Amino acid sequence: MRLPHKLKTGYPERAVLLGRAALFAKKFCGAVAILPARSHIKCTRKHSRAKRKEKNTMKKLVTALLAVMMIASLASLAAFADGEKTAFHVMDTTVEEGATEVTVTVNIENTPAAGITGAKWFINYDEALTLKKAEKGTFTAEGQFGTSQNLTDKPYTFLWALGTDVVKVDGSLCTVTFTLPEGAKAGDTYSVSVTYSEADTLDMNLESYKGFTMINGTISVVEKSVPSDTTAKAEPTDTTAKAEPTDTTKKADDNKSAATGDMIAVVVAVMVVALGAAIVVKKVNVK
Repeated sequence: MRLPHKLKTGYPERAVLLGRAALFAKKFCGAVAILPARSHIKCTRKHSRAKRKEKNTMKKLVTALLAVMMIASLASLAAFADGEKTAFHVMDTTVEEGATEVTVTVNIENTPAAGITGAKWFINYDEALTLKKAEKGTFTAEGQFGTSQNLTDKPYTFLWALGTDVVKVDGSLCTVTFTLPEGAKAGDTYSVSVTYSEADTLDMNLESYKGFTMINGTISVVEKSVPSDTTAKAEPTDTTAKAEPTDTTKKADDNKSAATGDMIAVVVAVMVVALGAAIVVKKVNVK
């Protein structure tokens, strides 16, 4: 068989070689295409594992944050509760110019929840005053009540013991009556202070109460009120009107209001942070 004149000798060999090259290229290119695909699958799986790990880590962090915020909230509540300390409070008292005597009340406030079964406290007062009388109050009405033997003892000591029970409500510890100095005039003030014995102020288990707050008081002499004209018709007065609180009471109320406001702010802040954390958790779960 004669080859066409346009085909050179050796053409079949070249065709075979070219065919083999084509098959080799096809196989090679297919392998090259498969390798990136397998590599992509491995990378995708590795990325998915990393995302899951990151997601779990985020959940743990948010959970820990929520736990910390809850603990902080409880600690704030505990601190707020502890802020209401028991106090021995000498009440501020006013007396009109010309009076010879004045009686001062000493109260106990924010009595511990466990109650008190016994207490010992001391009253000290201005040198210009003379102690005339000392009596028990509503808090110490039951049980054994004793005082210093001499009215001239300073400080003057009070000792009270209930023994088989406790008192858990606020009330007056005692009242003390002083004789004012001659010539006391409007504007004069006299201090009255209180301290207590921690070792002798006890709960039912005979454990000592420590850290009570002591609030001292002042006797203030004011101008004598001028009697109105008896011939003129007296204006009716509201005898049920509530007396204005003393400065000390106002300060206590202000402090309590401020503490309440601070506590509300803390709780609101905790709630906001907790809500934000919950939103983050929800978004993480969606992703």
